[in-house]
Amino acid sequence: ITDEHGRSALDFFKLWPDKSYFFSHDHQCFMAYKTAWSVAVGLGDPVGPETELEDTVRAFLRFCADNGWSAAFHQVLPDLVPVYRRLGLQVLKVGEEAVIDLERFNLLAAERKEFRRARRRFQGEGYATVRYLPPHPPGLLDEIREVSDEWLSLPGRRERGFTMGRFERGYVGETPLFVLRDQAG
Repeated sequence: ITDEHGRSALDFFKLWPDKSYFFSHDHQCFMAYKTAWSVAVGLGDPVGPETELEDTVRAFLRFCADNGWSAAFHQVLPDLVPVYRRLGLQVLKVGEEAVIDLERFNLLAAERKEFRRARRRFQGEGYATVRYLPPHPPGLLDEIREVSDEWLSLPGRRERGFTMGRFERGYVGETPLFVLRDQAG
């Protein structure tokens, strides 16, 4: 369903094992969600044929009510906001997703003085950005794990699993990595 009807960067995280699923009556559309404190939080919009999205939201709201849960939807796309409002939900805009075309950004950044200056300063201080493509050697994954653990040890830090994933060696081992290294490596 996500391969055919996915529309959001969040769709990837809808398939992580921390989610539960609500399916439409014909199993062509689904809602990924997690419950906490009697609230079912849907991750983004439902995924499926466009003609089934509103009915799936409506059925999910009934499902939540039948279970004594309140319902909320986290990071929905603008085109479905009228559907949520029509179904009696309120919208609270928190921010917007940043999507950057890295190839185009590199070309634009190369033309901008402030980017060139920052790059020269970092290079002068011995920093280098390295892009690693999978599969990654175990030693690199050990380094990445060490950075993650150090970050998590700081006060107030925690994994952001619901929408951003978490350090999972198998997942990190299959994704491109960008690493900023200092003079000591």
